Amino acid sequence: MADIDRTYLPDIENGKRNVSLTVAEKIAKSLNVPLKDLIEDYA
Repeated sequence: MADIDRTYLPDIENGKRNVSLTVAEKIAKSLNVPLKDLIEDYA
């Protein structure tokens, strides 16, 4: 749904990759949550 490679998300979750704002926005849209809800703990 986020239109990213299926191996990319687990790498983000495991801290193996840094996520760009573009990818974070795609993930937020696919989860139907505001982007700020995904990143507020890291800002």
